[in-house]
Amino acid sequence: MKYLSDIEKNYIKKFCENQSNLVADFLYEILKDSCIELENNQLNLYLTKEEDVFLYQENMFHFFSLLQTLEEKNYIHFFRFHNDPKGENNHGELQKNSEGCVSYEIKDNKLISLYKEYNNKSFFVDRKLKEFLINGFITEEDLKFQKTIKWTKYSVIASIILTAITIVISLFEKINICCCLF
Repeated sequence: MKYLSDIEKNYIKKFCENQSNLVADFLYEILKDSCIELENNQLNLYLTKEEDVFLYQENMFHFFSLLQTLEEKNYIHFFRFHNDPKGENNHGELQKNSEGCVSYEIKDNKLISLYKEYNNKSFFVDRKLKEFLINGFITEEDLKFQKTIKWTKYSVIASIILTAITIVISLFEKINICCCLF
């Protein structure tokens, strides 16, 4: 599994605390003091500070990428939350018409497609993700690999010791044979 940032690790901890999770709930957390809206295939971000645009985009991208990675590894399983295929397309605490609100159109097609894909979904956590958390964010494969490395080290050390013992014994036998000849 890829290296996880502290933010991603915190998300995984929060995912494991709940039996099922709404993606929208996490979007509200990410979009504090802002709002995002999908309208006519255009994704708009509403902020009070324009300089925060890239920070919000980056946080959303990391969140959706984490969801995608966990889904690929079968750590989480998605199902559609809304019956309406359009679902809710507005997330965040800020009202888009409020005073001091700046609108910014997100042009990143990858982020837009991720938003469309996960926007109205809920997911439940698989047992494997909980084990991943308990193991300190180390996958089962990595744990098996570490165990294999440990036993390989023991095997190499044992073979070196046995080889050294064999050499010493053969030297003593040669010395004894030489001593007997004189």
